[in-house]
Amino acid sequence: MASLSGFAPDMPCVVYLWMADDFEDIDAELSPDEVTAAMEMADATLEADISLSWGFMRDCAKTVKSRREIE
Repeated sequence: MASLSGFAPDMPCVVYLWMADDFEDIDAELSPDEVTAAMEMADATLEADISLSWGFMRDCAKTVKSRREIE
């Protein structure tokens, strides 16, 4: 949000904004730490060609959740 403050209010932009509670729709069984990990994974691995789609976020959640079984 802070990076947007440097632009004029009428500057066109497109933003995908995901909040932690969006993961209730993706996987309600994720712990708060797993939600944070999934969001961090999405941020670190996002490719512009993929976008922050529901499918991409589900994959991140699934990957994080699979670690639960390993650890």
